[in-house]
Amino acid sequence: MTEATLDSFSEHVPDLAADLVGIEQGDVLEFLSSEKFPDGWDAVVGVVVTANCDLALGKHWGMITYVPAIPVDSYVRGFIAPKYLKAEAAKSERQIAEILRASSGEAAFDRALSMIDLGYSQDDLNLLLGDSPAPKTKLRFEKECLSLRESSGTFERLAKSERSEDFWSVILSHMNAIDAHQSLSAGASIDKFKKSIKSSLKSLPGDVFYLSAPSPLHRTGYVVVLRFIRSIEESAVALRSVDEIRNRTQYRARRVARLDTLYSHRVVQQMASVFTDIGLPNEYEQARDGRFDGYIEKLGDAE
Repeated sequence: MTEATLDSFSEHVPDLAADLVGIEQGDVLEFLSSEKFPDGWDAVVGVVVTANCDLALGKHWGMITYVPAIPVDSYVRGFIAPKYLKAEAAKSERQIAEILRASSGEAAFDRALSMIDLGYSQDDLNLLLGDSPAPKTKLRFEKECLSLRESSGTFERLAKSERSEDFWSVILSHMNAIDAHQSLSAGASIDKFKKSIKSSLKSLPGDVFYLSAPSPLHRTGYVVVLRFIRSIEESAVALRSVDEIRNRTQYRARRVARLDTLYSHRVVQQMASVFTDIGLPNEYEQARDGRFDGYIEKLGDAE
């Protein structure tokens, strides 16, 4: 898609007629007051999931159920980036454990983690390698310790980064440091990180749903978080601009758009599947695959 095509595509209906007085499933809400959402969730909108039949018959008891949608950047900062960083830190831990297991035994690994947390010097950590470690082993150990130490500091700095700009500044600093610690070419770590983000966004898990433009005011790409079900009083949602102007203190949110029926139904369908899907144990899959493998191996054998 070209940039112009991306800008022109949206999942909401082109025009929300002024005479649409009732709220419906698929309506998109913009919040006027400070709602309690997880830290880092900026510019949140809500997608109404209450069934239209319940709304028409008054079975919703005056409460509107919605699922929040957050900008892609908020989703990456809150879900994808932390998972990636934890996985990279875990790799360093495994490397350290492997090195120490071969030289000093299992107990040395726990000591190493404690020493890193307490800020011991690398010279002190190297003592865990025993007498006269191989130069390559020592160098590899030092690289992984430095990387793990860097990861610990990064997690602390990210926890204090409220703005997106601060978050990405910490990430870039971290990736540059990892390049230096691991003797990688400049930019190698951030390039790997970007590829991982791209892969994660193109294969989103089933408990989220992507919307390019849920409303005319929100066109930067949003991720609907289907597990995070919330409610708001119907009387606290302004359906028309004139209502909001007349009584600003009454409303916590305003309707800014309505999703096209296709996308509205897809959100509800996928949300339902999240809570009705029944997972099966690994043993079931292993037994199934084993039976199939045995069947295939015997094909063509003489009776």
